[in-house]
Amino acid sequence: ELKQKQEEVAEWAEKHEALEVKLDMLEEKIGLLEVDKNTLREELTVKEEEVTQMKKKLEESDIDTNDLEHRLRDYNLMEEDIKAKLSELENLKAQVEDLSKELDKEKLMNLKNRELMDNMQHEVRAARKAKQQAEASQVTTECKIKNIEANCEQRIKNERLKKKKVPTATLR
Repeated sequence: ELKQKQEEVAEWAEKHEALEVKLDMLEEKIGLLEVDKNTLREELTVKEEEVTQMKKKLEESDIDTNDLEHRLRDYNLMEEDIKAKLSELENLKAQVEDLSKELDKEKLMNLKNRELMDNMQHEVRAARKAKQQAEASQVTTECKIKNIEANCEQRIKNERLKKKKVPTATLR
């Protein structure tokens, strides 16, 4: 029971290490997504500053208002596009988290399957070894039987020869 508990603890330790590696990878991905998000926000801030400057210029000079309004619409469209991209990044972040959970499950299944395969290979090796030992034992037994048969045949021949031989003392 202690050995089983130790094995369970070892399995949990391996799982824990694998999950920590995954967590580190996910945190790194999230960090990259945050950098992209911050970059987009900075771009939005720059565009807003440009709009503010354009408005000031409009007030200070006689710039063609149609051109400025056109640019303002373009900037507003760009702002909406950036906001949509930020939303898309958030969705991608959630998808990454879901995929990482699925990956964790698959890695766990792969680990279990690998352990099962290792056990099966061990059993196959043990069965082959037992078969080889049985075959070697059978060959040894067959050799012993042949030796016994040969010895018996030799004894029978010797006995027949003894019976056929006439004692020399009787002949004299």
